[in-house]
Amino acid sequence: MRPFKITFILILITVFVTGCSKREKVEEEKVSEDPFLEDKSTQKIMTFSISSTINEGKRWSIEGKAADIINPDIIELTDVAGKSYVKDTAVTVTANHGRFDRKKNELRLRKNVVATTEDGLHLMTEVLNWNADKGVLWTEEFVKVIKDEILTTGYGLTGQVNLGKIELERRIEIKVEPSTLITCDGPLEIDYRENVAYLYTNVKIVDKEGELSADRVKVYFDPDDNKITKAIASGNVKIKRDENETYSMKATYYVDEKKVILTGKPKLIVYSKKDERF
Repeated sequence: MRPFKITFILILITVFVTGCSKREKVEEEKVSEDPFLEDKSTQKIMTFSISSTINEGKRWSIEGKAADIINPDIIELTDVAGKSYVKDTAVTVTANHGRFDRKKNELRLRKNVVATTEDGLHLMTEVLNWNADKGVLWTEEFVKVIKDEILTTGYGLTGQVNLGKIELERRIEIKVEPSTLITCDGPLEIDYRENVAYLYTNVKIVDKEGELSADRVKVYFDPDDNKITKAIASGNVKIKRDENETYSMKATYYVDEKKVILTGKPKLIVYSKKDERF
């Protein structure tokens, strides 16, 4: 009986070891199928720099204090600094992290992203996609833009890589010192070269002179005085000053002159202090 028992025990040990080996193999195969784990870097370098030139002039450059080479086309960067050169104008972009796609020449920046132009525009967000070859940048995240002490915020941005023109998609707010607030549902288009902005959908302008609301408003800015010089409102225009209300299809407001020109079925409603509204 002893040989049989020994043989049986050996068979059990063999089956147990074989089973463990199979389980380990399955687990290894599962690990290899994990796309996140497959994306691990194959090479790490402490500094990284790449640039593109055209017509003997630099078009853009990207630097990182540390880089993980994920594959020949994808590079993960830490402490990123990028610069784009458009018509002798340089725009600097910095972020905590970035992923550079060498095939697309496209950079996706993440966390504490700041873009700065030579003329003092600052754009801040948490995620920003930047393609210098196509001359565009974009994000779906919350964006803050400061130019000439005018603060603009909103969600979803597309624009030129030199930030000469940008568009915000929704939930727009513009603060103009000292006391003007402009809001709209969006979109908002700003041309910083021409100092003009186009606001759409439920636009409202509030300042110490009163309130203006309309479907669409075109606003002109004075870059030297950091204020609004003129606003052209159209579509269901309503102006409220003190207790008085004005309605029209179009209104042109000259800020310095404190003058409003109404066109398109203008109507003025004047309330005295004794009047009651229903």
